[in-house]
Amino acid sequence: MPVCPRPREPRRSRWEDTLQTHSSVRMLSSIARDRSFSSVERRSGGRQHDPEATRARMIDAAVSAFAKNGYANTSVHDICAHAGLSVGSFYYHFADKADIAVGILERENDGFVERLDAMDLCEPSSIESTLSGFLHGLNAPLYRALREATEREPAVEVAAGELQRGARERLVLAINRARQKSLTYPLNAPSIAWATLAMIRVALKFPLDEGGSSGGIAAIVHQLVIAGENTSGSDS
Repeated sequence: MPVCPRPREPRRSRWEDTLQTHSSVRMLSSIARDRSFSSVERRSGGRQHDPEATRARMIDAAVSAFAKNGYANTSVHDICAHAGLSVGSFYYHFADKADIAVGILERENDGFVERLDAMDLCEPSSIESTLSGFLHGLNAPLYRALREATEREPAVEVAAGELQRGARERLVLAINRARQKSLTYPLNAPSIAWATLAMIRVALKFPLDEGGSSGGIAAIVHQLVIAGENTSGSDS
């Protein structure tokens, strides 16, 4: 009897392969940590160390190292030296350097979104102040390093994309709060939110002087947000 060939499974994309591999590594690392915790507890007579404190200490060290040297120029050994911990301790908590970069993104995201949400988009000075903080403030070197990480590490790029969606949603809400409901606006809020975050990413990669980048982007964003006022006025 003729044998029917088995249908071929659809080929997965490189990003799907990367995500599955990264997720598998993180899952195996978590299992290893759980087993190690039990072993440490038995050897110490029930006394437990604080793994969350150690993880936070390692992330703090990575933040300092990335901000000082950039992502590409920072090694796992550099992070461990900053933290005063062993390389084994690093791999006890993180799969690789990309994994700790994702941890930093997740920790920094709330503060980033809160600053976006606090902007008064009706006031150019408020927009410029917020953007200046992103591009030239204390966290700007870290943001540039994380921007670099997204270009080098697919797993970091995917994680950043997920977090960016949340930031866009909050920015859309801020834009809608700033607009008058009685007017019609040619550009919708999601498009403006996307463009604003894209300009921030580009400015982090190609920094200009403080006034040139933050002031210029602030003026563009403000005009995009309020553009409906002039359109409405010309029709009346």
